[in-house]
Amino acid sequence: MGLDIPVEPPTDYLTRAIITCFYYASRGRSYISGMAVMPLPISVKGITDVITAHPVFVDRDILDPCVFALDDEFLSEQRNNSDKG
Repeated sequence: MGLDIPVEPPTDYLTRAIITCFYYASRGRSYISGMAVMPLPISVKGITDVITAHPVFVDRDILDPCVFALDDEFLSEQRNNSDKG
């Protein structure tokens, strides 16, 4: 295809654990359906369910706010996309 494969930035355990936890919690996300389907925010229970099945060595004082910040970005993007279409 003529495209260069980008070099992935280096990651550390903490970054990988937080992003993975967000990914898994997102897969268990609840939705509201009506005129449009809207994703609900990830809950503390959702994070707890993830780390029960996939333990991480990150304090909850660090993990939870980071996962919620990623989720806020995801939800904001979803709202922006639904406003456009």
